[in-house]
Amino acid sequence: MFKKAWLLLNYKQQKYATFIFALIFLAMILECLSIAIVLPLISILLKGEIDTSFFSYFFAFGKPAGKNLIYIGLLITLIIFLLKNLVLIFNLWQQTKFLRNLQLELTNRLFKYYLKSDYIFFLQNNSAHLYRNLTDIIGTFVSYIKGSMVFLGEIIVFIGIAFVLFNVDFLGTTIILFSVGIDSFVFYVLTIGKISLLGKQRNIFGAELNKHLLQGMASAKDVKILDREDDLIHQVDKNLFKMTRIQQIMNFITGLPRLSFEMLIVCAFTVLVLVMVGIKKDMLDIIQYLGVFAVASFRIIPGVSRILN
Repeated sequence: MFKKAWLLLNYKQQKYATFIFALIFLAMILECLSIAIVLPLISILLKGEIDTSFFSYFFAFGKPAGKNLIYIGLLITLIIFLLKNLVLIFNLWQQTKFLRNLQLELTNRLFKYYLKSDYIFFLQNNSAHLYRNLTDIIGTFVSYIKGSMVFLGEIIVFIGIAFVLFNVDFLGTTIILFSVGIDSFVFYVLTIGKISLLGKQRNIFGAELNKHLLQGMASAKDVKILDREDDLIHQVDKNLFKMTRIQQIMNFITGLPRLSFEMLIVCAFTVLVLVMVGIKKDMLDIIQYLGVFAVASFRIIPGVSRILN
C-alpha cells in the first residue's frame, strides 16, 4: 500500500517527502538528547555531582562544581530542548505545506481528467461517486500519507528513545517496553477488524449521502414536481445517522490507547520500583532512573497512541 502511494507522487513530491524524513531523523536525534540529558541533570540536582553514565559527557568540559554545575546543566538542557522544538516546529510547517500542496495537485489533476473525459464517461459513472472521489477519497489519501509520515516518524523516535533507555537501565526498559508492546499488540488485534469494517461502511454510506444531497440540491425542481421531498429527507436522515454513528465509534476507539497506556505506565513504574527496591538499589538512583523514564514516557505514550490510530 505504501509503495503504491509513493508511486502516485511525482518526482518533486518524492524529493520533498525525502527532505521531510531527513527532518524527522534530525528530530529523533534531538528527542533522544532531550531525554538523555535528564539523567546527568537529575544527578546534579540530587547529588551535586555528575553521574558516571555515558550521557554525563555533556557536562565534562571545564570541571564545573557547585552552583556553576547546576547553571551549566540547566543551560545545556534549555539549549537542547530549544533546538528540538525549533526543529519540530519547522518540520511541522514543512509537513503541513507538503500535505496542502499534495491535496491541491491531486484534486486539480483528477478534476481535469474528469472534465476532459467524453460524455459517455459521465453516463457510465455516478456523479455522486465522482464528487466523492474529488473530496472524500482524495482527502482520505492525503490523510493516509499524513498517517504514514506520523507512523514512520514515531517508529524512528521510538527506536532512538529505546536505545537511550537501554543505556540508562536495561531491566527497567525491558519491563516498560514489554508492557507497552503487549498492550499495543492486544489493542491492535482486537480493533483492526472492527476499524476496517467501519471504514468500508463509512465509504458506502458516504456515497449514498452525497448522492441524495446532490439530488436534493441539483435537481430541486424535479424533486418538487415528483413530490419526493419526504423520501429524500428520509434517505438523508438515515445515511447521516449511520455516518455519524460510525464516526462516533471510530473516535471512541481511537481515544482508548491514550487512557489505557497511562494506566499501563503507572503499573509498569510500580513494578519497576519494586524490582529496584528488591535488588537494593540506592534510593537516589531509583529517583534518578524514574525521572528519566517519566520524561521518556511523556514522549512514548502519545507516540504509541498516534501509531495505533
